Amino acid sequence: TNLRIDGGKSIRGTRLSWQASLAEGLYLFAAGGVQKGMYDHSNSAFLVKRDDRQEDLTVGLTYRYRPDWLVRPQITYVRNYSNIIVNRYDQVDFSVTLRRDFK
Repeated sequence: TNLRIDGGKSIRGTRLSWQASLAEGLYLFAAGGVQKGMYDHSNSAFLVKRDDRQEDLTVGLTYRYRPDWLVRPQITYVRNYSNIIVNRYDQVDFSVTLRRDFK
C-alpha cells in the first residue's frame, strides 16, 4: 500500500450465499455481496480520497452427471461505484466449469 497513489484501503462488507437441490445431482445456487472500500490518502490526480462501493451477484447451476464429474455454468454481475470516475465499472462474466474429482 505504500506505493499506491491512494494509500491503504479499509474494507467492510458482507456476503450471502444460497443453494437448493432441484433434482438428483442438480443444484441451483446464488451468491452476492456488498463491499465498501475507503482509501487513506487523497488521490493527487483527482484531489479527493477514493471511496468505492462494489456489489456483485452470481447465479448458476451445478450438475453432477457422473460420480466424479460436474458441470457448472454461472453468470456473475459486478458493479463498482466510485467517487473517482475512472474507477467506476459494470462487468458481466459468464463461465462454464468442467470439474473432475480425483479420489
